Amino acid sequence: MTLSINQEDHYNYTLLELDGEIDASTSGIFKNALNRVIRDGSQHIVLECSMLTGMSSAGLKVLLLNHRNTSDSQHIFMCNVASHIASLLEISGMTRFVSLNMDVDDAETMLMESDYSAGQIYT
Repeated sequence: MTLSINQEDHYNYTLLELDGEIDASTSGIFKNALNRVIRDGSQHIVLECSMLTGMSSAGLKVLLLNHRNTSDSQHIFMCNVASHIASLLEISGMTRFVSLNMDVDDAETMLMESDYSAGQIYT
């Protein structure tokens, strides 16, 4: 399987559009993309998953390891997640630190509200 990732930088988050499947053979691509975004200091990460067809335990491992590298003020959101992937994330406990949202607009609204309540206002 293959995985392609498109990156867009926004005012307080980085959007990663995932297309394909995250498994043992593609998890390195996913890991490198997340590491780069975290290293570059993105405030938050939004994963757009409408084209993500599957995620194995290798993808879950990448999410877990990258969660450990994020600060308490950084958030990871996953949007437009297929039901079978959302079930995997819920069963594995990943939803304790990765928020599942309906779409990118929902995630952006939550980020703005969170940042506003934390005293970080963006213009």
